[in-house]
Amino acid sequence: MNWELRELLSKFELVKDKIDDVLTKHTWFVDEIYISRDLYNKKDVEIYGFGYSEHRIHNNQMLDLMLMYIKEFDELIQKFHELEKASLNGDQTERDA
Repeated sequence: MNWELRELLSKFELVKDKIDDVLTKHTWFVDEIYISRDLYNKKDVEIYGFGYSEHRIHNNQMLDLMLMYIKEFDELIQKFHELEKASLNGDQTERDA
């Protein structure tokens, strides 16, 4: 049981690291794209507009990754609950013996 819990914890940490990577990448993206709070002139609007496709791709990839990682978290949480239930059932069996 302890081995299974350690493996599960390791998987949780891996998903957390993946989310941290996505967060870091998105922070870099925001820092690079949104240099100022507003678009002050036509040139600012054009530069932002030229990056539209890149922004769309980035946002779609971010969304896909986050949905995938949330699904992984849900699966890991389900496995944790199964281990917890098995552990509780095992404790009950030992008390009944």
